[in-house]
Amino acid sequence: MKSGKGNLTWADSSSYKGQFVKSNLEGMGTYKWADGREFTGEYKNNVMEGHGRFTWLDGRVYEGQYLNDKKHGVG
Repeated sequence: MKSGKGNLTWADSSSYKGQFVKSNLEGMGTYKWADGREFTGEYKNNVMEGHGRFTWLDGRVYEGQYLNDKKHGVG
């Protein structure tokens, strides 16, 4: 089981750099999708949860709160 800081890359070139707890994305980290989208922020049990910043390919940015992988609350 992965615990602490580390890097993980999937076969499709998506990657995660950040904290793990019991092999789950947990704490602060950056996830980059193969198509170039990026999320930097808090994870809990493998989902975006807490404060984060999502950047789309066209330059749009959302910065704010997430709950269960969805934008939620103030942003």
